[in-house]
Amino acid sequence: MDMEPDDFMGRYVGVGISLGAAIGCAIGVAMDNFAMGIGLGVGIGSALGAILARRRQHH
Repeated sequence: MDMEPDDFMGRYVGVGISLGAAIGCAIGVAMDNFAMGIGLGVGIGSALGAILARRRQHH
């Protein structure tokens, strides 16, 4: 299976954003600031997705 690096990265970033949005909703409810919570969650999630994708590519 020959995968394009962009597709690979995109998949992990997508998963990260999905998780981040879920985490962000929880943070938003906890902080009583929904927009900020989602912003933080998506930012963290997409960064984690990118890091995971890079690690997987090197192995």
